[in-house]
Amino acid sequence: MDVFELEASLVNSHTDSLRADAGALNHLSHLPIPELGPVANFARAVDDAIACANGKADELCEAAHRIAGNMDLTARAANLVDESTGQCLEAGL
Repeated sequence: MDVFELEASLVNSHTDSLRADAGALNHLSHLPIPELGPVANFARAVDDAIACANGKADELCEAAHRIAGNMDLTARAANLVDESTGQCLEAGL
């Protein structure tokens, strides 16, 4: 008996894809802008922006892995509820 309409193989496919996308995130590299003269402030601003973007990419990667793990747990829990419900109903009949 299915209480939840949750296709485990589909969930696994989505979580695998999410993990793969998170693993494919690449950090931005430093740009060789001279930190002298009139572009010094610009060079520092670019370095700060790159560092910020790389930090956000790390946070996104962690969140994607956490979400994928939660999706896997939810699919397993739904499967266990379906099995348990079916067994309880069988026992009652």
